[in-house]
Amino acid sequence: MTSSDLSSAATVDLKALRAIKPALKAGTDCYNGSVLIDGWEDHLTLTTANGDATIVATLPVTDTDGTLTGQRVSVRVNLADIPTTGPSSRWTISAEGLEVESNGITQHLAPAEPPYSGSFPTHYGPVPTTTTLASSTLAAVAVAASKDQARPILTSMLFSRAGVVATDSYRLHYAPGVDFGDVLIPAALVAVVAKYGDTLGVGVSEAGDLATLAAGPVVATVRTIDGEFPDWAQLIPKVAGKVTNLCDGPGLAKAAAAAFKITKRPGDIRHTLPARLNGALTVEVEGTEVFRAPLPTTGDDLAVAFNPRFLGEVVAATGATEIHWVDALKPAVFAGPGPVRGLLMPVRVD
Repeated sequence: MTSSDLSSAATVDLKALRAIKPALKAGTDCYNGSVLIDGWEDHLTLTTANGDATIVATLPVTDTDGTLTGQRVSVRVNLADIPTTGPSSRWTISAEGLEVESNGITQHLAPAEPPYSGSFPTHYGPVPTTTTLASSTLAAVAVAASKDQARPILTSMLFSRAGVVATDSYRLHYAPGVDFGDVLIPAALVAVVAKYGDTLGVGVSEAGDLATLAAGPVVATVRTIDGEFPDWAQLIPKVAGKVTNLCDGPGLAKAAAAAFKITKRPGDIRHTLPARLNGALTVEVEGTEVFRAPLPTTGDDLAVAFNPRFLGEVVAATGATEIHWVDALKPAVFAGPGPVRGLLMPVRVD
C-alpha cells in the first residue's frame, strides 16, 4: 500500500478549531496561509510554520475510522479555506486533499500549492519546557511591546533572571525574573499562546537560539531574537518619591481609554494630548477643558500628566492601586497587588 492510498476520517469539534485558529494564523503569513494536517487515532495535529516559528495545535476528534496504526495520514491545505461554521464536521484526510462534510454539504479542498520554497518550511521541534509562568502575567507584560516590525528588539519580550520585560521606549512593563539567562522572544507570539491556558510553559535550547511556548493545545517553537535589549533596570527610580493612591483603578483605565479616543491626533502616538489626574482625569486644548472624568485619589496630589492611551493600558495591565513618582521629568511606577509593574514617562505640559 502506498502513501497515496491512505486515508483517515473523523468528526471535528469546530468550536475547538475556531479557538485555535488565531494561534495557527501566526505561522502562516509567509507560506500561502497553509496548514499541515496530520491524522491520528484520537486527535489531529495542525502545524503552521514560517521562517522563524513552528506552531502545532492539537485538535481532539471523535468517531474515527480508517486510521492506520503507525502510519501518518497528512495533507496541507489553506487554513482560510477550511469551513468553521456550525458545531462539528466530518473530515476525511488523504493525499488527494481534505474532504469536509457539514450540514449535508460536502466540500473538497485540494492540497495547497507549494510555497515559493517548494516545500513546507523547516519544522522546529519543541524544546523541553523548564519554567511555568502565569499566562495573565505574561499577557500584561506583552502589552508594552512595540508593534513596529522595523524594531525587532522592542517587539520582543526579555526573559531574564532580573525580570520579564517589554517596552516600546515610551512605557515599560516588567515582572519577576525566570531561572534562565537573557533571551528575547517575540511578544506577539507570547501573547497569542498565553490565551490557551492559565499557565504557559517556557523552554530555551542550550544554544539559546530556540524557545518553546506551551499552553493548552498549542505549542510554538520560535527562533529567539538576536540583539541587546535596553538596560531597563537603570530606568527604575532609585528614590522613594511621592505616592498617589488610586481609589478606582478600573474606572481610571476606562476613562483614559475614552479620553484617548476623543483627543488623539493623526500620525504618531506622541502627538496625543496629555491627560492630568488630580481628583479627576482631565484633558485641555489651549486652556479649554475638553474631557473630564471624576476619579478621586488620595496621598500626594499628582502633579504630572500622561499619554491617556498608555495611562489606561498600564493601569489595566498592572491592576494599579498606586502611582510612585518623583517629578514631571522622571518615569512613574504603577503598582498593584499582582506581580506586574508598569513604568510610564510623564508628558510635559507647558
